[in-house]
Amino acid sequence: MMGSALSTFRALVARPLAMSPPLVRRRAPTQLGVLAVSPLGEDRGVTSPPHPRFVAADDRETRQLYALQIEDPDGELFFLADGEADVVRAAVRAGDLVCPYPGCPQPLYVVRGGLRRRHHFAHRPGGAKHSPESWHHFSAKHLLGEWARRGGVPGAVRIAVDDETVGNGQLPDVLVELDDGGLVAIEVQYAALSAEEWLRRHNGYQSQEIVDLWILGHTGAQLRMRHDSSGDDRLTARVSNLHQTMLATGVMPYWIDPDNRTIATSWINVDGPDAASRFGKSKQWRSVPSMTTRSVQLTADALPDCVFNDGALRTPASQQVKISMQNRERLAAAIARERDHALTVGRVNSDEAMRARASKDRRAKDTSAWVATDAGLLTSGPVFELKQRHDGSLPKFVTERHQFDDAVYRQPQDWHADLAVRFLSELGAIVRVDVMVRRLHELSPASGAAGLANAIRAFMDILEGESFIRSLGADAYEVVREI
Repeated sequence: MMGSALSTFRALVARPLAMSPPLVRRRAPTQLGVLAVSPLGEDRGVTSPPHPRFVAADDRETRQLYALQIEDPDGELFFLADGEADVVRAAVRAGDLVCPYPGCPQPLYVVRGGLRRRHHFAHRPGGAKHSPESWHHFSAKHLLGEWARRGGVPGAVRIAVDDETVGNGQLPDVLVELDDGGLVAIEVQYAALSAEEWLRRHNGYQSQEIVDLWILGHTGAQLRMRHDSSGDDRLTARVSNLHQTMLATGVMPYWIDPDNRTIATSWINVDGPDAASRFGKSKQWRSVPSMTTRSVQLTADALPDCVFNDGALRTPASQQVKISMQNRERLAAAIARERDHALTVGRVNSDEAMRARASKDRRAKDTSAWVATDAGLLTSGPVFELKQRHDGSLPKFVTERHQFDDAVYRQPQDWHADLAVRFLSELGAIVRVDVMVRRLHELSPASGAAGLANAIRAFMDILEGESFIRSLGADAYEVVREI
């Protein structure tokens, strides 16, 4: 009978971690009461009931689901899947599966099960009872050690559970040595812990160049569910001073439920771009909690779906939060670009209209002056001087118009004559476009520098075509004929 019982539960022990229920169904991650987490890359506001596989421990009942295998006392603990009490009952009666808690005075088990309650181990009548906090802490650290051995911490070459100190004397619950020589300390915290004490321990690991991963307990001091107006106290979890201190130092708090082998990730809703009608997105976006957060929402994931890599625990829920934050930033950037474009187009249209109005008003205002100039009534200035040089008539290069004249808010013959007299009267003179731009800006302050430069170059082309100047390149010209 004993041989048959041993062969039965040995087959159970040989199963991989991921095959042990409730992980065998690989359910999509489910949030504790508010938002069902959809497949990666999506954000859907779908309400769902609280996740029973994570919050059931709120009733403070301790169901022992782990047992020590007498034939392999240094091996992994045996985990009792729900519904398999009858399979291991004979082995339990034979004393082959016993309580694994260190120093338990009466380790012999019975196994209990039925249709209405979760199958579990229990001490025999009159046997020892372990406090929920102590038992869950013990179960969680051994479960995490098993998880690290089975690929949860890539590159792990050695795992010590609660039996190896580091250089400064601290004793982590799980110490993982990596193939590159680095160390990872995993701490499971169920008991109350002050922010000051946590900071001391965290800094202690940092001083030893050890990466520390903190996993908080799913019952007791480290998880207080918060009531909301609906009366459901499992919608959100309160954030304590300890949790805020962790967040302030860049350490993200996670919670573990060893009975259901799940890890809970915390997140919050933040306001984002309101583009629901255009982009199909909600105003609420998932984000990581901050040091001022007072409450968080939780999403539970199967432990085998989580991995510790590059110094951080990565869960399906944390990846969802990361994607949500990226999508929020991209949408905000897209909307900002659209707004900037609209403003730019509006400014361009407004500037063009303003320039057109200014040019029209200027020409209308100066019409009488130019008529007087053409009639020979003006007796001073560049236009008058050029007329004097050319027997009372203006030369063609002064009166000839070109396509860039409108960039200058003066009559073309006025500024043509001004530049010709000021810069081009001396044979052999070298003149540059940027120098003439500064002068022309004095005559037409409302004009842009680029527009003035284009107008001057067009004017220089006219002069070069009539052999008054020659181009030296780089916007420089030499006077080769007297004007």
